[in-house]
Amino acid sequence: MNKWTQKILPALLAGTLTFSMAGAIEAKENNGNGNNGKALGKANQQVKAAKQLKLKDIDNHWAKRTLELMTALEIVKGYDDNTFRPQNNVTQAEAIVMVVRLLGLESSSSSSLSNVPVWAQDSVQAAIKNGIVTRAEISQPNKPATRLFVTKLLVNALGAQLNQDDKAGLFFKDVANLTREDQSYLVYAILNSLVVGYGDKTFQPNKPVTRAEMAVFIERLKTNKEKQGTKIGNSVEATISSISGDSVTVTQNGRNVTYTADDDVIVYVDKKLASWSTLKAGMKVYLVLQADGEIGFIDAFTSEQVDQPEQGIMQAVKDFNVELRSGDKKLEFKYQQKSSGYDAKIEVTSGSKKVESKGYAAMVEMKELLEASGVKASGQDFNLTKFVQKAAQVYKLEDQVNVELKLSIGDASYNVKERVNLSTDTSVNWGSLDKVSEFSLDVVTSDENVKLFFEKTGTNSYNAWVENKVGSQTVKQTGSQALDTIKSIMTAARVNESIDLDKAVAKVDALYDLSGTATVKGSLSFNGTHYSIDKEVNLSPEVAWGTLAQVAQFQINVVTPDETVKVYFKKDSATTYTAWVENIVGSKTTKKTGTEAFREIQSIVGAANATNTLQLEKAVAKIDDLYDLSGVADVSGELVMGGTTYSVDKKINVSPEDEVLGSLKAVQEFTFSFESRAKTVRHSFKQTNAGYEAQIEVTENGIKRTTTGQTLLPEFQKLKELVTLSDQSIDLNRAIDWVDEKYELTGNTKITGYLKVNNSAYSLDKTMDLSDK
Repeated sequence: MNKWTQKILPALLAGTLTFSMAGAIEAKENNGNGNNGKALGKANQQVKAAKQLKLKDIDNHWAKRTLELMTALEIVKGYDDNTFRPQNNVTQAEAIVMVVRLLGLESSSSSSLSNVPVWAQDSVQAAIKNGIVTRAEISQPNKPATRLFVTKLLVNALGAQLNQDDKAGLFFKDVANLTREDQSYLVYAILNSLVVGYGDKTFQPNKPVTRAEMAVFIERLKTNKEKQGTKIGNSVEATISSISGDSVTVTQNGRNVTYTADDDVIVYVDKKLASWSTLKAGMKVYLVLQADGEIGFIDAFTSEQVDQPEQGIMQAVKDFNVELRSGDKKLEFKYQQKSSGYDAKIEVTSGSKKVESKGYAAMVEMKELLEASGVKASGQDFNLTKFVQKAAQVYKLEDQVNVELKLSIGDASYNVKERVNLSTDTSVNWGSLDKVSEFSLDVVTSDENVKLFFEKTGTNSYNAWVENKVGSQTVKQTGSQALDTIKSIMTAARVNESIDLDKAVAKVDALYDLSGTATVKGSLSFNGTHYSIDKEVNLSPEVAWGTLAQVAQFQINVVTPDETVKVYFKKDSATTYTAWVENIVGSKTTKKTGTEAFREIQSIVGAANATNTLQLEKAVAKIDDLYDLSGVADVSGELVMGGTTYSVDKKINVSPEDEVLGSLKAVQEFTFSFESRAKTVRHSFKQTNAGYEAQIEVTENGIKRTTTGQTLLPEFQKLKELVTLSDQSIDLNRAIDWVDEKYELTGNTKITGYLKVNNSAYSLDKTMDLSDK
């Protein structure tokens, strides 16, 4: 192979396509001139689309558009009975023939490959000649082509030069046993939208590829080649100027050209099946011409269509700037979310050598590294050490890493400058924390919240973080930066060999310029002695009582079958109070105290007194709104306001509008019917103005059993999941085996189905023999 040097192509649209080999219908070959009498296209002489032939077994298939496009281009063909057989596996020889046919390659070799079928000899010779496959790799041409085999064909077909590295582990968890070379193929393929993995982060490299899946791979290769400037087949990319009858005039390379449509022309608009009448002036179009120059296939778009690749956690990232230095290596990440998309760039500098990646490739690498750090879309749980560890593993950094990081994600912001030691052989300067084993402090005011945590986990190891939340923005320090801040707080609190936590609070106030009444909770273990604090500290004398101005005390409990919310408030003096809100879900309890609880209770009491007529039921409605309760709740509580006591003790239905449909939310109608001589099974689901109707009817030996209602929803949800593919397209055939097995069907069975989802309709009508095998 050539020297392996990383080369990143632009992000490409992920598409779909089709093909066939021995026994396929052969199309006519001629010049394929357009109506202006001038031949279109040169290069790729192998593709001259002939008369459209309708494939009769793909009407409800998820890759229908791709199969029709590839058939029109004659890159893939149907069988002589006008079927495509999309679920059949592809052999290695078939896969090579499809790639070669797309590229328009020809063999100049007259030598024979004894193990290769005669019909594939020329294509395999051309593939070997052009470096797409080696003789050794095609030793078993009739063996099913695997996902890894096809991936390598696609990458070689692009002429890519790759970097042998270990980064495949960033994307897939089942590729560790592959060679470094095979892993480098996968990295290039995923960064350039040639392949995708499964939802469980596996690639399944040894899984056989079906004809429909191979079609998808081929169209992705086609898109890549077109991005490189290669014209595929007798095709035209243009903009519609006008339409008249069965003719369309397009602006093509600065001039107008008119084409006539075949009677059986296939039209897609924004990748959805459409009709000739839906085409409009101004649409971008991709035309496939037949041998007689008429249009056989049209892909039209209402606007410039750019498929945005899956961004995952990066959708929540506003800005991300990182510099990691280790030895002579510097690693820089730069990412910014914009209204029109994002800018992403990674630079790796080692000595005088610099390698960079941009755009989609860089975004994907940052996404995988951030997700490895455990960060959530809300901005919580970012673990700097995990991030650096993963980056060190991927980019071969040494144990000592200097980090400068700014991250704005969700409601949180991180600004870190510290040295991360990845080696276990390190020592820590404890300073004022030398005799502290654990220290936590939470200072909450009406405007701000400062939390800190320190835990000594070993002779020279610790966990430490400091979090400052102002409104919706959170800034968090971790590692050595947090350790230094906590040391300064501990120094203020430590008086010789004793501790004064009030002085620790005063230091926090000085560092973060707090104001108002603060709720303070904390604990510290120092030299075997435990200290704690749980009190209100008045950092400024005013308290904005708001809706609680006339309230002396308020407590209420709302208990549902799944969740409990308890609220408590008591005014202790003109400037102090006790307040907490507790939420219990299963075995997990979350408790808010101090200002956070105070503000929430203000909103609850405000809702109850919105019309100056106190109604505690409205307080319950506010709690329901805040905590999204469901079911019938037992409510008890009282409020003392202006010298009057108001109480409530009753059952209240807090959520009659429970969401129970799950994945059926987008489904307007779903029916499935299996009719045989022995048994009939009918599923029907429909959303109505009043909610939904669900029914399963089973008839056997003249006895009919009908079941209705909510208990059926899991089965309909299962069917919906079965028929939905990873790209959200629909294939109703995928549910047949599941229904057959569940209801033990047998014999010749008429199967019909109808699914209307997101206002798109899909149907199924076929007869199958479901006899037990």
